[in-house]
Amino acid sequence: MYVLNLGEDWKVIVQEVEEDGITVKPETHRKYLAKNVAIASGHHAKPTMAKFMGQDSFTGEIIHSVKYKDVITNHLEDKRVLVVGIGNSAVDVAVNIAAIGREKPVYLSTRSGAWVVPNYIFGQPTDLYANRLFLALPWKLATWIFETVIKVVSGDPKRWGLNPKMRALQTQPTVSPTLLHHIQRKNIVVVPNIQRIENKKVYFINGESAEFDTIILCTGYKIDLPFLSDEIKQTVLDDNNNNLKLFKNVFNPDIGQSLAFIGFVQPASGGILTIFETKNRYYHSARHTIQKDPITYNDEISSYFGAKPELLTNPTLAWRLIFGSCGAFQYRLQGPNTWSGAKEAVKKVPVTEMMNYTGIGLLVIAGLINVEEIPTCIEVNAIGVWIFLNGCK
Repeated sequence: MYVLNLGEDWKVIVQEVEEDGITVKPETHRKYLAKNVAIASGHHAKPTMAKFMGQDSFTGEIIHSVKYKDVITNHLEDKRVLVVGIGNSAVDVAVNIAAIGREKPVYLSTRSGAWVVPNYIFGQPTDLYANRLFLALPWKLATWIFETVIKVVSGDPKRWGLNPKMRALQTQPTVSPTLLHHIQRKNIVVVPNIQRIENKKVYFINGESAEFDTIILCTGYKIDLPFLSDEIKQTVLDDNNNNLKLFKNVFNPDIGQSLAFIGFVQPASGGILTIFETKNRYYHSARHTIQKDPITYNDEISSYFGAKPELLTNPTLAWRLIFGSCGAFQYRLQGPNTWSGAKEAVKKVPVTEMMNYTGIGLLVIAGLINVEEIPTCIEVNAIGVWIFLNGCK
Protein backbone atom coordinates (compact mmCIF):
# COMPACT_ATOMS: atom_id res chain seq x y z
CA MET A 1 0.00 0.00 0.00
CA TYR A 2 1.13 3.55 -0.70
CA VAL A 3 -0.49 6.83 0.40
CA LEU A 4 0.33 10.00 -1.52
CA ASN A 5 -0.89 13.55 -0.97
CA LEU A 6 -2.11 15.31 -4.12
CA GLY A 7 -3.04 18.60 -2.52
CA GLU A 8 -6.78 18.54 -1.86
CA ASP A 9 -7.02 14.79 -2.49
CA TRP A 10 -5.22 11.65 -1.35
CA LYS A 11 -4.13 8.90 -3.69
CA VAL A 12 -4.09 5.40 -2.19
CA ILE A 13 -2.48 2.54 -4.10
CA VAL A 14 -3.11 -0.98 -2.82
CA GLN A 15 -2.05 -4.43 -3.98
CA GLU A 16 -3.12 -7.91 -2.89
CA VAL A 17 -0.65 -10.25 -1.18
CA GLU A 18 -0.46 -13.97 -0.58
CA GLU A 19 -1.35 -15.62 2.73
CA ASP A 20 2.19 -15.01 4.02
CA GLY A 21 1.41 -11.29 3.99
CA ILE A 22 4.58 -10.52 2.02
CA THR A 23 4.44 -12.00 -1.46
CA VAL A 24 2.67 -9.60 -3.82
CA LYS A 25 0.10 -11.01 -6.24
CA PRO A 26 0.81 -9.85 -9.81
CA GLU A 27 -1.58 -7.52 -11.61
CA THR A 28 -3.63 -6.69 -8.52
CA HIS A 29 -2.91 -2.94 -8.31
CA ARG A 30 -5.84 -0.73 -7.40
CA LYS A 31 -5.89 3.06 -7.10
CA TYR A 32 -8.28 5.17 -5.07
CA LEU A 33 -8.79 8.92 -4.79
CA ALA A 34 -10.20 10.22 -1.51
CA LYS A 35 -10.83 13.54 0.22
CA ASN A 36 -10.07 12.03 3.62
CA VAL A 37 -7.94 9.09 4.75
CA ALA A 38 -7.95 7.34 8.13
CA ILE A 39 -4.93 5.18 9.00
CA ALA A 40 -5.71 2.42 11.49
CA SER A 41 -2.72 0.11 11.04
CA GLY A 42 -1.68 0.36 14.71
CA HIS A 43 1.59 1.25 16.41
CA HIS A 44 2.82 -2.30 17.12
CA ALA A 45 4.31 -2.52 13.66
CA LYS A 46 8.05 -3.13 13.53
CA PRO A 47 9.60 -5.48 16.13
CA THR A 48 12.48 -4.02 18.15
CA MET A 49 15.31 -6.55 18.22
CA ALA A 50 17.58 -6.06 21.22
CA LYS A 51 21.33 -6.65 20.75
CA PHE A 52 23.66 -8.12 23.36
CA MET A 53 27.40 -8.67 23.46
CA GLY A 54 28.24 -12.01 21.84
CA GLN A 55 24.72 -12.53 20.54
CA ASP A 56 26.01 -13.70 17.15
CA SER A 57 27.75 -16.62 18.86
CA PHE A 58 24.50 -18.03 20.22
CA THR A 59 24.01 -21.48 18.72
CA GLY A 60 20.34 -21.77 19.60
CA GLU A 61 17.33 -19.87 18.23
CA ILE A 62 16.55 -16.20 18.85
CA ILE A 63 13.08 -14.93 17.95
CA HIS A 64 10.93 -11.90 18.69
CA SER A 65 7.66 -12.42 20.54
CA VAL A 66 5.76 -11.44 17.39
CA LYS A 67 6.66 -14.90 16.06
CA TYR A 68 5.65 -16.72 19.23
CA LYS A 69 2.34 -18.60 19.05
CA ASP A 70 2.51 -21.27 21.75
CA VAL A 71 4.82 -23.96 23.08
CA ILE A 72 3.66 -26.62 20.62
CA THR A 73 3.64 -24.44 17.48
CA ASN A 74 7.12 -23.09 18.26
CA HIS A 75 8.46 -26.54 19.19
CA LEU A 76 9.64 -25.49 22.64
CA GLU A 77 8.76 -28.67 24.51
CA ASP A 78 11.64 -29.63 26.83
CA LYS A 79 13.64 -26.59 25.67
CA ARG A 80 15.61 -24.32 27.98
CA VAL A 81 14.08 -20.90 27.33
CA LEU A 82 15.12 -17.36 28.23
CA VAL A 83 12.48 -14.64 27.86
CA VAL A 84 13.82 -11.08 27.64
CA GLY A 85 11.48 -8.34 28.85
CA ILE A 86 8.94 -7.80 31.63
CA GLY A 87 5.93 -6.36 29.78
CA ASN A 88 2.63 -8.13 29.21
CA SER A 89 3.89 -10.10 26.22
CA ALA A 90 7.00 -11.29 28.08
CA VAL A 91 5.01 -12.43 31.10
CA ASP A 92 2.39 -14.19 28.97
CA VAL A 93 5.10 -16.03 27.03
CA ALA A 94 7.01 -17.04 30.15
CA VAL A 95 3.88 -18.27 31.92
CA ASN A 96 2.74 -20.23 28.86
CA ILE A 97 6.10 -21.99 28.53
CA ALA A 98 6.35 -22.65 32.27
CA ALA A 99 2.90 -24.24 32.31
CA ILE A 100 3.23 -26.38 29.17
CA GLY A 101 6.86 -26.61 28.11
CA ARG A 102 7.90 -29.22 30.73
CA GLU A 103 11.50 -27.93 30.95
CA LYS A 104 11.85 -25.99 34.20
CA PRO A 105 12.61 -23.29 35.03
CA VAL A 106 11.93 -20.58 32.46
CA TYR A 107 14.23 -17.57 32.91
CA LEU A 108 12.80 -14.06 32.70
CA SER A 109 15.38 -11.32 32.19
CA THR A 110 14.53 -7.69 32.97
CA ARG A 111 16.62 -4.54 33.23
CA SER A 112 13.92 -2.30 34.72
CA GLY A 113 11.75 -4.62 36.81
CA ALA A 114 7.99 -4.22 37.04
CA TRP A 115 4.96 -3.73 39.21
CA VAL A 116 2.78 -6.76 38.47
CA VAL A 117 -0.95 -6.27 38.85
CA PRO A 118 -3.44 -9.17 39.04
CA ASN A 119 -6.52 -9.27 36.82
CA TYR A 120 -8.73 -9.04 39.89
CA ILE A 121 -8.24 -6.94 43.04
CA PHE A 122 -10.48 -7.63 46.05
CA GLY A 123 -12.78 -9.69 43.84
CA GLN A 124 -13.33 -7.04 41.15
CA PRO A 125 -11.70 -6.63 37.71
CA THR A 126 -8.70 -4.32 38.04
CA ASP A 127 -9.99 -2.11 35.21
CA LEU A 128 -12.92 -1.01 37.37
CA TYR A 129 -10.60 0.84 39.75
CA ALA A 130 -9.69 3.38 37.05
CA ASN A 131 -12.09 6.24 37.72
CA ARG A 132 -12.27 10.01 37.71
CA LEU A 133 -11.74 10.33 41.46
CA PHE A 134 -8.50 8.36 41.41
CA LEU A 135 -7.24 10.16 38.31
CA ALA A 136 -7.94 13.54 39.97
CA LEU A 137 -5.68 12.76 42.93
CA PRO A 138 -2.17 14.27 43.19
CA TRP A 139 0.33 11.97 41.49
CA LYS A 140 2.29 11.12 44.65
CA LEU A 141 -0.86 10.24 46.58
CA ALA A 142 -2.29 8.15 43.73
CA THR A 143 1.02 6.32 43.36
CA TRP A 144 1.20 5.58 47.08
CA ILE A 145 -2.35 4.20 47.06
CA PHE A 146 -1.71 2.07 43.98
CA GLU A 147 1.55 0.64 45.31
CA THR A 148 0.02 -0.05 48.72
CA VAL A 149 -2.85 -1.99 47.16
CA ILE A 150 -0.42 -4.06 45.07
CA LYS A 151 1.66 -4.86 48.16
CA VAL A 152 -1.43 -5.83 50.16
CA VAL A 153 -2.69 -8.12 47.41
CA SER A 154 0.58 -9.62 46.11
CA GLY A 155 3.35 -8.62 48.50
CA ASP A 156 6.32 -6.34 47.88
CA PRO A 157 7.57 -6.92 44.30
CA LYS A 158 11.16 -6.96 45.62
CA ARG A 159 10.26 -10.12 47.51
CA TRP A 160 9.74 -11.89 44.18
CA GLY A 161 12.83 -10.44 42.51
CA LEU A 162 10.86 -8.08 40.28
CA ASN A 163 12.74 -5.03 41.63
CA PRO A 164 10.93 -2.21 39.81
CA LYS A 165 13.17 0.80 39.17
CA MET A 166 10.22 3.13 38.61
CA ARG A 167 7.16 3.98 40.64
CA ALA A 168 3.96 2.12 39.82
CA LEU A 169 2.32 4.98 37.91
CA GLN A 170 5.44 6.00 35.98
CA THR A 171 5.07 3.16 33.52
CA GLN A 172 2.43 0.84 32.15
CA PRO A 173 1.76 -1.90 34.71
CA THR A 174 2.30 -5.55 33.82
CA VAL A 175 -0.91 -7.53 34.27
CA SER A 176 -0.76 -11.22 35.14
CA PRO A 177 -2.79 -13.46 37.44
CA THR A 178 -0.25 -16.30 37.41
CA LEU A 179 3.29 -14.90 37.18
CA LEU A 180 3.79 -14.78 40.96
CA HIS A 181 2.35 -18.30 41.23
CA HIS A 182 5.11 -19.62 38.94
CA ILE A 183 7.83 -17.51 40.60
CA GLN A 184 6.84 -18.84 44.01
CA ARG A 185 7.09 -22.41 42.72
CA LYS A 186 10.39 -21.68 40.96
CA ASN A 187 8.87 -22.49 37.56
CA ILE A 188 10.03 -19.02 36.53
CA VAL A 189 13.29 -17.43 37.66
CA VAL A 190 13.62 -13.65 37.40
CA VAL A 191 17.13 -12.45 36.53
CA PRO A 192 18.58 -9.01 35.71
CA ASN A 193 19.78 -7.76 32.33
CA ILE A 194 22.03 -9.80 30.06
CA GLN A 195 25.74 -8.98 30.23
CA ARG A 196 26.99 -11.19 27.39
CA ILE A 197 26.31 -14.39 25.46
CA GLU A 198 28.85 -17.14 24.73
CA ASN A 199 27.52 -19.95 22.53
CA LYS A 200 24.51 -21.29 24.46
CA LYS A 201 25.57 -19.76 27.77
CA VAL A 202 24.12 -16.44 28.86
CA TYR A 203 25.76 -14.33 31.58
CA PHE A 204 23.71 -11.84 33.58
CA ILE A 205 24.94 -8.64 35.23
CA ASN A 206 24.57 -10.12 38.73
CA GLY A 207 27.15 -12.82 37.94
CA GLU A 208 24.66 -15.64 37.34
CA SER A 209 24.73 -17.68 34.14
CA ALA A 210 22.75 -20.48 32.49
CA GLU A 211 22.54 -22.33 29.18
CA PHE A 212 19.56 -21.97 26.86
CA ASP A 213 18.23 -23.45 23.63
CA THR A 214 15.96 -20.52 22.76
CA ILE A 215 15.88 -16.81 23.53
CA ILE A 216 12.59 -14.96 23.02
CA LEU A 217 12.90 -11.18 22.77
CA CYS A 218 9.82 -9.43 24.14
CA THR A 219 11.38 -6.04 23.58
CA GLY A 220 8.55 -4.09 22.05
CA TYR A 221 7.90 -2.45 18.71
CA LYS A 222 8.66 0.70 16.78
CA ILE A 223 6.04 2.72 14.97
CA ASP A 224 6.42 2.12 11.26
CA LEU A 225 4.51 3.79 8.43
CA PRO A 226 6.19 2.41 5.28
CA PHE A 227 3.18 3.21 3.09
CA LEU A 228 3.50 6.98 3.60
CA SER A 229 5.67 9.14 1.40
CA ASP A 230 8.94 10.28 3.00
CA GLU A 231 7.66 13.86 3.26
CA ILE A 232 4.47 12.86 5.09
CA LYS A 233 6.31 10.37 7.28
CA GLN A 234 8.83 12.99 8.42
CA THR A 235 5.96 15.34 9.20
CA VAL A 236 4.02 12.94 11.44
CA LEU A 237 6.69 10.61 12.86
CA ASP A 238 9.58 11.34 15.22
CA ASP A 239 11.50 8.19 14.36
CA ASN A 240 14.32 8.76 16.85
CA ASN A 241 11.94 8.89 19.82
CA ASN A 242 9.34 6.48 18.43
CA ASN A 243 6.65 9.11 18.79
CA LEU A 244 3.96 10.64 16.61
CA LYS A 245 3.67 14.39 16.11
CA LEU A 246 -0.11 14.46 16.30
CA PHE A 247 -2.69 16.55 18.11
CA LYS A 248 -4.35 14.16 20.57
CA ASN A 249 -2.76 11.31 18.62
CA VAL A 250 -5.18 11.92 15.74
CA PHE A 251 -4.28 14.90 13.50
CA ASN A 252 -1.08 16.63 12.45
CA PRO A 253 -1.61 20.42 12.33
CA ASP A 254 0.67 20.82 9.28
CA ILE A 255 -1.37 18.33 7.26
CA GLY A 256 -4.84 19.12 8.51
CA GLN A 257 -7.98 17.12 9.15
CA SER A 258 -7.95 15.17 5.89
CA LEU A 259 -5.48 12.61 7.32
CA ALA A 260 -6.37 10.97 10.63
CA PHE A 261 -4.63 8.29 12.70
CA ILE A 262 -6.97 5.95 14.56
CA GLY A 263 -5.66 3.70 17.32
CA PHE A 264 -2.15 5.09 17.65
CA VAL A 265 -2.32 5.23 21.44
CA GLN A 266 -1.33 2.94 24.30
CA PRO A 267 -3.89 2.72 27.14
CA ALA A 268 -2.38 3.03 30.59
CA SER A 269 -5.30 1.07 32.05
CA GLY A 270 -8.25 -0.86 30.75
CA GLY A 271 -8.83 -1.74 27.11
CA ILE A 272 -8.11 0.18 23.96
CA LEU A 273 -11.50 -0.21 22.24
CA THR A 274 -13.12 2.76 23.99
CA ILE A 275 -10.22 4.96 22.85
CA PHE A 276 -10.59 3.67 19.28
CA GLU A 277 -14.30 4.49 19.27
CA THR A 278 -13.84 7.98 20.71
CA LYS A 279 -11.04 8.79 18.26
CA ASN A 280 -13.18 7.57 15.37
CA ARG A 281 -16.10 9.75 16.47
CA TYR A 282 -13.74 12.71 16.90
CA TYR A 283 -12.42 12.12 13.38
CA HIS A 284 -15.91 12.24 11.90
CA SER A 285 -16.98 15.26 13.96
CA ALA A 286 -13.75 17.20 13.43
CA ARG A 287 -14.56 17.88 9.83
CA HIS A 288 -16.71 20.95 10.77
CA THR A 289 5.44 8.54 23.71
CA ILE A 290 1.57 7.55 22.99
CA GLN A 291 0.43 6.14 26.38
CA LYS A 292 -2.78 7.65 27.69
CA ASP A 293 -5.25 6.83 30.41
CA PRO A 294 -8.53 5.91 28.68
CA ILE A 295 -10.87 7.92 30.92
CA THR A 296 -8.77 11.11 30.90
CA TYR A 297 -8.09 10.81 27.18
CA ASN A 298 -11.67 9.97 26.21
CA ASP A 299 -13.04 12.78 28.39
CA GLU A 300 -10.88 15.34 26.64
CA ILE A 301 -11.49 14.07 23.13
CA SER A 302 -15.23 13.59 23.63
CA SER A 303 -15.52 17.14 25.03
CA TYR A 304 -14.58 18.44 21.56
CA PHE A 305 -17.78 17.03 20.05
CA GLY A 306 -20.10 17.23 23.06
CA ALA A 307 -20.06 13.61 24.22
CA LYS A 308 -18.20 14.00 27.53
CA PRO A 309 -20.54 12.78 30.31
CA GLU A 310 -21.51 15.71 32.51
CA LEU A 311 -22.46 15.22 36.16
CA LEU A 312 -25.12 17.94 36.22
CA THR A 313 -26.73 16.54 33.06
CA ASN A 314 -26.75 13.01 34.50
CA PRO A 315 -27.31 13.52 38.26
CA THR A 316 -28.55 9.96 38.92
CA LEU A 317 -25.32 8.60 37.42
CA ALA A 318 -23.02 11.09 39.17
CA TRP A 319 -21.83 8.58 41.78
CA ARG A 320 -20.86 6.07 39.11
CA LEU A 321 -19.23 8.70 36.91
CA ILE A 322 -16.96 9.76 39.79
CA PHE A 323 -16.20 6.46 41.52
CA GLY A 324 -16.66 3.93 38.70
CA SER A 325 -15.11 3.21 35.32
CA CYS A 326 -18.56 3.14 33.58
CA GLY A 327 -17.28 1.53 30.35
CA ALA A 328 -17.71 2.85 26.82
CA PHE A 329 -21.44 3.44 27.27
CA GLN A 330 -20.89 6.67 29.22
CA TYR A 331 -19.82 8.41 26.02
CA ARG A 332 -23.23 7.68 24.47
CA LEU A 333 -25.20 9.51 27.16
CA GLN A 334 -25.07 12.84 25.32
CA GLY A 335 -23.70 14.44 22.21
CA PRO A 336 -23.98 13.04 18.67
CA ASN A 337 -25.24 9.48 18.15
CA THR A 338 -26.60 9.06 21.68
CA TRP A 339 -28.02 5.67 22.66
CA SER A 340 -31.26 5.33 24.60
CA GLY A 341 -29.90 2.31 26.47
CA ALA A 342 -26.66 4.02 27.58
CA LYS A 343 -27.92 4.95 31.05
CA GLU A 344 -28.96 1.42 31.93
CA ALA A 345 -25.74 0.04 30.43
CA VAL A 346 -23.65 2.34 32.64
CA LYS A 347 -25.59 1.13 35.70
CA LYS A 348 -24.60 -2.46 34.89
CA VAL A 349 -20.87 -1.65 35.23
CA PRO A 350 -20.04 -2.34 38.90
CA VAL A 351 -18.53 0.22 41.24
CA THR A 352 -15.98 -1.54 43.43
CA GLU A 353 -16.60 -1.85 47.17
CA MET A 354 -13.39 0.04 47.91
CA MET A 355 -14.48 3.03 45.83
CA ASN A 356 -17.98 2.98 47.37
CA TYR A 357 -16.48 3.08 50.85
CA THR A 358 -14.11 5.84 49.73
CA GLY A 359 -17.02 7.88 48.43
CA ILE A 360 -19.04 7.42 51.61
CA GLY A 361 -16.04 8.49 53.64
CA LEU A 362 -15.63 11.63 51.56
CA LEU A 363 -19.30 12.48 51.99
CA VAL A 364 -18.99 12.18 55.75
CA ILE A 365 -15.80 14.21 55.83
CA ALA A 366 -17.32 16.90 53.64
CA GLY A 367 -20.27 17.11 56.00
CA LEU A 368 -22.70 17.03 53.11
CA ILE A 369 -25.15 14.61 54.74
CA ASN A 370 -25.75 12.86 58.03
CA VAL A 371 -24.28 9.38 58.38
CA GLU A 372 -27.73 7.78 58.86
CA GLU A 373 -28.93 9.29 55.56
CA ILE A 374 -26.10 7.85 53.44
CA PRO A 375 -27.93 4.81 51.99
CA THR A 376 -30.70 6.91 50.42
CA CYS A 377 -28.71 9.96 49.33
CA ILE A 378 -25.56 8.57 47.71
CA GLU A 379 -26.57 9.11 44.06
CA VAL A 380 -27.65 12.76 44.43
CA ASN A 381 -24.87 13.87 46.78
CA ALA A 382 -22.14 12.55 44.50
CA ILE A 383 -22.33 15.95 42.82
CA GLY A 384 -21.48 17.46 46.17
CA VAL A 385 -18.36 15.28 46.38
CA TRP A 386 -17.32 16.48 42.93
CA ILE A 387 -17.77 20.12 43.99
CA PHE A 388 -15.89 19.45 47.24
CA LEU A 389 -12.97 17.77 45.45
CA ASN A 390 -12.66 20.50 42.85
CA GLY A 391 -12.84 23.14 45.55
CA CYS A 392 -9.91 21.54 47.36
CA LYS A 393 -7.57 21.54 44.35
